[in-house]
Amino acid sequence: MEKYIDIEYQLHVLLECNHTLLNQVEILLNRVDQQTIAPTTEWLDGNDVCRILKIYPRTLQVYCNKNILPFRRLGGKVFFSKTDIEATLEAKKF
Repeated sequence: MEKYIDIEYQLHVLLECNHTLLNQVEILLNRVDQQTIAPTTEWLDGNDVCRILKIYPRTLQVYCNKNILPFRRLGGKVFFSKTDIEATLEAKKF
């Protein structure tokens, strides 16, 4: 009888852990959904932006550090929205 109670308790604990884990996964998935980049957005890397703006990579880095150009970091690489670059050019922020 004691083994049955112990197994039942362990099963209950395991189910609680599973429920907690599922809740955490759901929270993470919601965060990813909120941060998902629209697939219709055209993204440029640093080389493309330097070519378009006719600037050096170090200048681009300064613009990013000063929040002159909005960017997104994905997997250690920096990307720029083409529409953001065009809007920055039109506003003549630099």
